[in-house]
Amino acid sequence: MNCVHQVANQNQSVSNCTDNASESFTLTLSRGATVLRVHQFNITGIALSCDCGLCECDECGPCGECCDCDVHVAAVTDSCDMPILCTLCGEELAPARGHTSGPAATCTKAQVCLRCGDELAAALGHEVGPAPTMCEEPQVCLRCGVVISTPLSCNYVGVVTNPTCLAAGFTTNTCSRCPDSFVNNNVPALGHAYEWVVQTPAAPEVAGVEIGTCRNCNDTQTRTIPALPPADGTGEPVDPDPEDPVGDGVLDVLPEADSAKKIPPASFTDVPSASIAFNAVSWAEFHGYVTGGNGLFNPTGNMSRAQFALVLYRYDKEPKGSVSHSFFDVPTASIANEAISWANENGIVTGQAGRFNPTGQISRAQMILMLHRYDKYVGATAPGRPPTGQPDPTILDQFEDKALISTIALDAMAWGVTNKLITGGNGIVNPTGNVTRAQVVLILYRYDTEVK
Repeated sequence: MNCVHQVANQNQSVSNCTDNASESFTLTLSRGATVLRVHQFNITGIALSCDCGLCECDECGPCGECCDCDVHVAAVTDSCDMPILCTLCGEELAPARGHTSGPAATCTKAQVCLRCGDELAAALGHEVGPAPTMCEEPQVCLRCGVVISTPLSCNYVGVVTNPTCLAAGFTTNTCSRCPDSFVNNNVPALGHAYEWVVQTPAAPEVAGVEIGTCRNCNDTQTRTIPALPPADGTGEPVDPDPEDPVGDGVLDVLPEADSAKKIPPASFTDVPSASIAFNAVSWAEFHGYVTGGNGLFNPTGNMSRAQFALVLYRYDKEPKGSVSHSFFDVPTASIANEAISWANENGIVTGQAGRFNPTGQISRAQMILMLHRYDKYVGATAPGRPPTGQPDPTILDQFEDKALISTIALDAMAWGVTNKLITGGNGIVNPTGNVTRAQVVLILYRYDTEVK
């Protein structure tokens, strides 16, 4: 067994004491950076003999110890689970130092020794959580929270609930993969759209009855037709104000039945020839502007907004090709659908918030407003047509109920009064009052013969 000597400061080795040397050297026993023991040896240039049986040199150095027998040279090792041994004789100099544990193992990282890097515990792996019940929720690890599978987007399928007369419509959107759902596309209820048929005609001093059937839901309503005025000796009803059936102060002196134009008399049994509205109704029926049912015209019945739009449409000879309206409360199957589309396209009607309110009873101001807009439409589409009377805003100051006229209808009402379509009476113009079917025909007839 050879003794290994380290020559100080020169990094030279003397592998055997029998080698000649004339240098001094040190033998250092250390563990890592810690010096355990240092021996000083002096070689004087002659070979020494040793009788320890372990090396070939005599005792040497200041302490008289053999460099191979008493002085151990520790092996340098990075292992934490191996003892430190002497590199010369193999004797255990110190027990294994043991591992210094690093951070605990995670789902993806093992636990290792901070000194030697050995793996102390394997990575744990992900603990997969339950499958998500909603499309927008990912599947995650219960231990570390990392996303294991990305969420799916909801696949919504819409089911439309159509509006009815009393209930709003909407669309229910439900995901085909999860329970999530939401509601949108709300549509207001349609409201009833009654079509009235006279069941019992009114007679002098006897009220009549008419039945309305909703064309959307078949709901029925019954209402009373006001009794006709008392009969005179001939059995014909007596008009309480034969010169002013409209009740607006205008003397409704109409021409006799127009025999020159060969207009036949009205066929309606509830419009007697003595009625001041007879000629106007005959004219309107002849041209197809108005119709009745079961031989009746129902002159005292109120007229709806849709009905008046239809009358104006027929009066304008039912032009085709209008863009469809966007009113959700006017069904396409309605008899007035095309008329309302025409009136809407040409600015005669506008509606509000997507509604037209077709079954609403038209008021005096609304009727004059629509007629005024129609007059503007005719003027714009008929070059060379002489202008009608221009509205004088101050003309409405004479009426005590002027404040009841909506701002949008002020010019139209002034136009109507200026052109003597309406004049009012007793200091009022009654803009919010309803207009009967006979009154509508009379005012349209007056517009046709005296204004247009």
